[in-house]
Amino acid sequence: MSDNTTTSSAAPMRRFGRFELRGLLHKSLRSMLWVVFDPQSGQELFLMMPREKPNSEAAMLHWLKTVDGASRIHHPNLAHVVETGRVDPWPYVAYDRALGETLEERIARGAPPLPLDAAGWAAQALEGLAFAHEAGHAHRDIQLAHIVVDGANHVRVLGLEVAQEVVPPNADFNTTTRRAAREAAEEDVVCVGLVLHRLLAASRCWRSPTCRSCSSACSRRGMTSCAWAGKPLMRSPSRCAPSSTAPATGRRASVTTWRAASGARWTAGGCRPSRTTAARSRC
Repeated sequence: MSDNTTTSSAAPMRRFGRFELRGLLHKSLRSMLWVVFDPQSGQELFLMMPREKPNSEAAMLHWLKTVDGASRIHHPNLAHVVETGRVDPWPYVAYDRALGETLEERIARGAPPLPLDAAGWAAQALEGLAFAHEAGHAHRDIQLAHIVVDGANHVRVLGLEVAQEVVPPNADFNTTTRRAAREAAEEDVVCVGLVLHRLLAASRCWRSPTCRSCSSACSRRGMTSCAWAGKPLMRSPSRCAPSSTAPATGRRASVTTWRAASGARWTAGGCRPSRTTAARSRC
């Protein structure tokens, strides 16, 4: 194993606090994901931080408090938080790199996944997010790079509460957070659908740099995540069937919305659309 602590004089080591920055895996409009080496523990980590630093000390403390609360939520499909902290003026949250590779890395190194695998990954991500939504937390920036899968196809979601709403320095954070919680949960569901669309189509959704930039347009058209996920399978890809109902909210909103909208028969390996759903999806 090579020495991870040495670099050449021509390429000085980049650092973030005590962490050695190995590479930027993903940068969206709202967050950044790095691979770093931690000399203290001797292991590689995923390091996530918001794209914009908190605009006040109160905002910084609110970010740390919210992420710390989210880190106490334990679910098989939510990545375990190794550490939260700050290297002024940036807060961060760290996860074990050994959890697996991101879906973005998986696609980049090989052929597009089988549809059944893609559906299974999306279903697992939704299970974890539904559990987080029940606890009053949201993700707000679901991307392919924020979903990690291991060799056994077990999925974990990274970055819960990393992308928080930016509010004025004198704002009431508690009121703002409560008001936005339901909207953020619905957006998470839509964005998982857009991630599944990307997996199935092996192309960027709407040729956009981030899934979040698509979700508002999707919401304006009254479409659920399943309608978007089915788009590449339809005969006319320029059209998409709107859902008959708006995304559900409340208890188990994420998975309830997904299952109700798709009419899918769920199995241990993923989902299979019913004949009725297949007929409805034709444009």
